[in-house]
Amino acid sequence: MIAGLSAALGMSVESAGKWFDNAAETYKINMEGFAGIVRDYLDSKGPGHRVVFLADEVGQFIGKTAQLMQN
Repeated sequence: MIAGLSAALGMSVESAGKWFDNAAETYKINMEGFAGIVRDYLDSKGPGHRVVFLADEVGQFIGKTAQLMQN
C-alpha cells in the first residue's frame, strides 16, 4: 500500500508511510461527508457521468425479512 501511495502521489516512501499511519486518526468520514464527496465528484464530471455502487453481503442484511427483499 505504501509503495503504491508513494508512486501514485510522487511522495517518498517515508512520507507515504507516515501519511498512511496517520490517516486513520486524521481522516474521519460519515455518511453525509461521503455523500458530499460523491456529489462534488459528480458535479465536476458533468450531467452525463454516473457512479455505480455495488453492495456485497446483502443477504446478511436482508436475512429472512421478505419486506427488505422486495425493497
